[in-house]
Amino acid sequence: NSEALECQVYLDVDCSKFTYDTAPSAVVKAAVAEAVAEEMPIIGEGVMLNRTETPEETLDKSLLKHVDVKTASEDDLLEAYCRDIDAYSFDLNQQNLQMTQNRQVYSQPPKATEVPQYADPDKPAACEQIPADACAGAYQTKGCSSGWKLDIPKGGEIGFKWKTHYFAYKNRIELIGVRPGCSLTVFDKNNFTGDQVTITSDGEFNKYVSLADVPEYVHLNNQIESVKCVCN
Repeated sequence: NSEALECQVYLDVDCSKFTYDTAPSAVVKAAVAEAVAEEMPIIGEGVMLNRTETPEETLDKSLLKHVDVKTASEDDLLEAYCRDIDAYSFDLNQQNLQMTQNRQVYSQPPKATEVPQYADPDKPAACEQIPADACAGAYQTKGCSSGWKLDIPKGGEIGFKWKTHYFAYKNRIELIGVRPGCSLTVFDKNNFTGDQVTITSDGEFNKYVSLADVPEYVHLNNQIESVKCVCN
């Protein structure tokens, strides 16, 4: 990966059917119980190594080590793997976000969000305003009752790639806001390819779109992996 200056391996594994609401299978429950009994190390805790973990060290923190291969199905193994990867993803994203926040603290003073002089009629009441110098905003939840907001700069091209702090936004966007005179194109692949739609704000107000509530956009709800934004 020339952008991250790292050697990376891409594993084409689909974990989309396992969410935080998915009940664990009996095999995975048994693996968790065994891991707890053996005091399995928790991902993200312990001594920070200044090197790559060995396969043995990685397996020590994996549910796969505790899965009974004689009774496990292919789905059981996939679920255990996906729950491992989710834990690693969360830990890495927290580290990357903290590093980014620390850099921002020392590089420039915090910038207050500029509030327009007019009411924004389409903006959900709980949502934070899009800065006047931004191109668009992306929100984790469509009503902004919780979650984050990502400001997308004018001319911005952002891929939510693995091992960047933007990975935290991958497939987690429900609401889009676009500044007047700007167009945001969103893609379901992280390299600006795949299925895409463009949302343009032609009026005098910011345009807000809840992806789940618009038939032509619903297939990209929580399925966005890269974005491009331009303004007139």
